[in-house]
Amino acid sequence: MLWASVGAFQVIASWADLKGLSFFQHKTAGYAFGISTITAAFIWFFVTDKHISPHETAQLGDQFVFSVAGVVFAILLTAIVSSVVKLRTFQHRPNSIENGKGIETFRNKTVFQVIRDELQRGTEEK
Repeated sequence: MLWASVGAFQVIASWADLKGLSFFQHKTAGYAFGISTITAAFIWFFVTDKHISPHETAQLGDQFVFSVAGVVFAILLTAIVSSVVKLRTFQHRPNSIENGKGIETFRNKTVFQVIRDELQRGTEEK
């Protein structure tokens, strides 16, 4: 679930032109990485031999918890990796770039930049 989610986030970031969430400079690379990661995750899931006895299988609630945990970790991983990868690229952009509304914020800024700007704005208002 983790890698399929990371791949999906990269496809979405490329499609929506969210440069601050993408790992790559070019949309094509984002699409290629995302689709290959999703494909690899599904292949791994269905091809691996899971010698699990009926007594060891996870209950439906456990599967739900692990799935949600995978998606949450994928969001954190995407935020961290994209911010670190784009550190130099977005470093020379002025802090005065206006934040968009909602997800649009990530067209021009990484997650770390948005957090930094919000913290700076919060201290300036006091």
